[in-house]
Parts: sequence; C-alpha cells; structure tokens
Amino acid sequence: MDIIAQEFKTSGNIGAIARIMKNFEFENLILLNPKCNHLEKESLDRATHAKDILNNAKIVKELKGYDTLIGTTAKIGTDYNLNRTPITPEELAKLNIKGKVGIIIGRENDGMHNKELEMCDIVVN
Repeated sequence: MDIIAQEFKTSGNIGAIARIMKNFEFENLILLNPKCNHLEKESLDRATHAKDILNNAKIVKELKGYDTLIGTTAKIGTDYNLNRTPITPEELAKLNIKGKVGIIIGRENDGMHNKELEMCDIVVN
C-alpha cells in the first residue's frame, strides 16, 4: 500500500508523515506534485528514524496503475461537498482490498478537491 502526499508545501510535514508511516510499518511514500524538497533538514529532522522512507520516496506528476485509490477528507458529504458518504477508518480496516492500493492525503491548506475525491474508489473521513 502506498501513502500519497498531494502537493505538500512544508517539508517538515512530509517528514512527519514518514515518521508515522514507519511507526505503522508502511514503506512506500509517493509525493504527488510536491511544492517543497522532501529532503530538506526540517523534513529529515521530523522524520527521526524514518529517513529511509524519505530517501526512497517517489515523486510523480500523476497517479497511474492503482487498482484502488482511497481519498481522505475532514469534511463529510453534503450538497456543497461530496456526493457520497465517506466511511470511517474502522470501516476501511474491515474491507478486503486487493491489488495496488494508494491512500491519498490532500494538501495541507485545503485537502483534496471534490473532483479529486470523486475519482477515488473509496473516501475516508
């Protein structure tokens, strides 16, 4: 499973994601159109013992080849937001998802846009 950080602007936040990934035994960090250098000192310092995840991170301009994309949102679906109801992390954990899976974490300032969430197979709140 890949963890995809979309258009992150702050290198320290990418380092924090790498640290959390290491704690939960995730290895594959994908940086979708990053707006900063993920190998800056701030990122490396915040990653602590997860520098290997930062060093192995892949930078991409678009997402290809995923069987299942899972979008994340802090907002629940309404008439002005999503047209579908997001599931909880607990519900996601119960699903038996096969193939190449990516979990997308949206931008720091405004998350994922509605059109991006609509392209995801699953949305988690």
